[in-house]
Amino acid sequence: MGPAGSVGGSIYTDVSGPVLATSHSAASKVGTATSTGVLGFAWGDSSIKAAASNAGITKIQHVDFKTTSVLGIYAKTTVVVYGE
Repeated sequence: MGPAGSVGGSIYTDVSGPVLATSHSAASKVGTATSTGVLGFAWGDSSIKAAASNAGITKIQHVDFKTTSVLGIYAKTTVVVYGE
């Protein structure tokens, strides 16, 4: 259900929350990475590394996530990395 012990509903889930924060204080860039699942098939790379790479981030300030799922048929997780 995503990192940090997020809650999940059996019918519908739409949650977001923090993954980590660092002592780095600047966040001029935002990168995202997504993975998706439909009917038991899943694809994508929602890793912190992929999200940071997508925006050219080398110094991470903090990371958030968002997870959505519907009846176990459809699921999507997006990781958002902030930094410079």
